[in-house]
Amino acid sequence: MASVYIQAPSFYAAAQRVVIPDQANCNTQKWKDWTRGSLKQSPCSHSSSREAKHIFIVNMAGPTTDVAFTTEIPKSSPFHFGGGPEAYLPVYHSHPPPGPTPAPAPSDISLNRTALEIYLANIAYGQAKAKASRRKTFLLGIMAGAYIGLAGLMMCTMGGHLRTLPCGIVKGICALVFPFGLQLVLLNGAEMFTGNTMVSGTAFLAKKITLSGLLKNWGFAFLGNLVGGVSLAALAAAAGLLSAPGVGEFISNVAVTKAVSKKPLQLFLQAIICNALVCLAVQCSTSAKDTTGKIVGLWMPVMAFVAMGVEHSVANMFLIPAGMFSGAGVSALAFLKNLLIVSLGNAVGGLGFVGLLNHLIHKQDPSPAPSR
Repeated sequence: MASVYIQAPSFYAAAQRVVIPDQANCNTQKWKDWTRGSLKQSPCSHSSSREAKHIFIVNMAGPTTDVAFTTEIPKSSPFHFGGGPEAYLPVYHSHPPPGPTPAPAPSDISLNRTALEIYLANIAYGQAKAKASRRKTFLLGIMAGAYIGLAGLMMCTMGGHLRTLPCGIVKGICALVFPFGLQLVLLNGAEMFTGNTMVSGTAFLAKKITLSGLLKNWGFAFLGNLVGGVSLAALAAAAGLLSAPGVGEFISNVAVTKAVSKKPLQLFLQAIICNALVCLAVQCSTSAKDTTGKIVGLWMPVMAFVAMGVEHSVANMFLIPAGMFSGAGVSALAFLKNLLIVSLGNAVGGLGFVGLLNHLIHKQDPSPAPSR
């Protein structure tokens, strides 16, 4: 009986065989393409298949594990571990470790983080954000402002084209498409002021960053968001996207409602509600360990704030200038006034309602064992 040492994801633990490809009839590049899923059928003929006596599999980040077979297998053979009908994973040989073979480490296949793990992740992310240079934070802020602006442009384009439908349907569709802006921000690691009020704010409350580090992150992210949002609004206007039938009128109405129609107290209170939802969306995304889970987690809270019509400062950095470029009766002073009040409300919602409550709940909790 021979032993083979492999690394494989924990979800291959139920597999029961090893396939030995015949190298004489196997094109190496095609084999690699097949293992990556590019080819539907194996390009190699298989010389034999061996049933495993027992298989221990751990997470890819864990140690190698012993796979023992009932039949002796030549050390020179290029083994491949079978995890399903067409899922073959390359494996390799190694010398057995000195002494008795250690027991396999338990694998953690959880796809979600606990509330405490999310809190600790926010602290870690906040520390990294505070350590980032001003230049990097500013540039990533421009990206975030443009990403949210793209979502706003898509929302207003659809709203303008669907303007003849009942208001509730139009608002529901706009709410459905807008969250892809936050998806772009989170998956690309951009710096958004509103989310940072909670993430960096949590690190500050936990005394892991200084007040100057917090304000540096907030300030340069905010400036970058403003540049990104206004620049995209100017680009969209120059490209004629805001002059499409119904689009200019729709976005002008949005800008007037935000910058003129709403009273200061309304703006402030709506901003608190809005950013509490945005930060909850960020936390729901952080709770997932896979990309699909992150996207699904953030979608509904963002849909909620768009459907409610509450105030998000970074979104307003695109929507109000775009309305101004479309002929809305909004002055620069009214825009800046809206931005000031809404930003303060967003900070209260993110830091006070989400960040502070999480900190008060979890600050005394023992740190969990590190997840795989």
